[in-house]
Amino acid sequence: ELYGYTRPRDGGGHYIKYGILEIVESEAMVGRFIFDAFLAGFSIERIAEILNEMEIKTRSEKEWTAGSINYIAVLRQCADMEDFYRRYFRT
Repeated sequence: ELYGYTRPRDGGGHYIKYGILEIVESEAMVGRFIFDAFLAGFSIERIAEILNEMEIKTRSEKEWTAGSINYIAVLRQCADMEDFYRRYFRT
């Protein structure tokens, strides 16, 4: 699962291929904080420290690490670049 989203499942509990992702708002708020803090110049290590100080756990109930922050920040950058490309370069 992608942090901040959940994938729809069929009646048997299997993921629906090409199903529309559904936003998990509580996780999306954390994802937006991570990206905003990253853009504001905070290091990924400091962002992990802040989330852990606030006792916000990952989806798997673990503490945040620089690696998990970096993964989310990179994914968000890719999504934003895709949106930018779609808006300004596709006709």
